[in-house]
Amino acid sequence: MKTIKLYDEMPYSTDFKATVIEVNKNEIILDQTLFFPEEGGQECDLGTINEIPVKDVQIKNDVIIHYVKKHNLQVGDTIKGHIDWKRRYSFMQNHTGEHLLSGIVHSLYGYDNVSFHLNSEEGQVEYDGDIQDIDLIEEKVNQAIYENKEIHCFYPDDLENISYRSKKEIEGKVRIVEIKEYDICACCAPHVKRTGELGVFKIIKVIHTTRGTRFIFLFGERGYHRFKDDFDHLESLYHLFSSNNQTLVKQVNKMYEEKTALEVKYAQLEKEHMLSLCENAYLFVEDCLPVNQREVTNYLVNVYSTGGVFVGNDEKGYRYVIGSTSNALDILTQLKSLKSKGGGSKEMIQGFTPASKTELLKALS
Repeated sequence: MKTIKLYDEMPYSTDFKATVIEVNKNEIILDQTLFFPEEGGQECDLGTINEIPVKDVQIKNDVIIHYVKKHNLQVGDTIKGHIDWKRRYSFMQNHTGEHLLSGIVHSLYGYDNVSFHLNSEEGQVEYDGDIQDIDLIEEKVNQAIYENKEIHCFYPDDLENISYRSKKEIEGKVRIVEIKEYDICACCAPHVKRTGELGVFKIIKVIHTTRGTRFIFLFGERGYHRFKDDFDHLESLYHLFSSNNQTLVKQVNKMYEEKTALEVKYAQLEKEHMLSLCENAYLFVEDCLPVNQREVTNYLVNVYSTGGVFVGNDEKGYRYVIGSTSNALDILTQLKSLKSKGGGSKEMIQGFTPASKTELLKALS
């Protein structure tokens, strides 16, 4: 027996009554339900049945299965179901938003939606073509939101006469979602009534894939919270830099350039200090930049034919780089006798050793 999908006709309802027609351990099947199952790339509704938490909802052969925790429900029971409205409406905003976005992308470029996923955090959609002008898409989608266009969900009697988008071959009755002047697409999910309910739209990430272009996007309340969080972070940066939105980027770039210059200067000073400590073929230091470890090793090899730098201490062990004009792999064999690990070539080896400085100098002498 197919489940009656109350969410088709009542997407804004949160409470309903139904009869239990099948129970299989933690699986509950009702004669009708407001719970939208995981379907069409969207995660399921959550909520309660007789105040019992519903943790998952799936659909198989038009039968909707509610997965609950410990319960005492029996076939024939009349239940009261309740939908988590905040979650439902967020999904409605973002799923309808994806239709609007995909309709606009299709009208601009002729690209089709080849992948879609919507979870409780964000939406992802992929198109089968390269898209570069993100600003144009965002502007057009937000303009369509401001126009507050009507959205109509229906099962048409004359489907063969309707040109619509579809992500896959659909069996049985086809439900059409039409956004006036922007999109017409087959879809099974609950949607908002007008584009104005989408609130705001923002693409937060663009990924160019082998198939085309993937957008990670936000509509509605999700978009608002992202804008609010970003604005709060910017306000903190304005205060930190005694700046504003006109000068912040310039000041951050200046700070980055100064930091880079200091790092270069520090690396040079550290290298000079390490060279001043080189009294024999092997140098032991507590810490240094990897580039300096390698460059000082090269210096020691030039002076002593074989040399290296050990970074660390007896307690925690040492990272080592050793070079040789003959065969550094012979030295690696000696180090492995001290439970050291490493690898490399005849010219240079590197790795880690737990041995003490005294043990290492004895083995290398």
